[in-house]
Amino acid sequence: MNPTCISFLSPCVLLWTISILNIG
Repeated sequence: MNPTCISFLSPCVLLWTISILNIG
């Protein structure tokens, strides 16, 4: 995770979470 995506309110975090869900 990028340091700029620490906040869970950031859109990039949502995309990061979705990516994990897609992989899992």
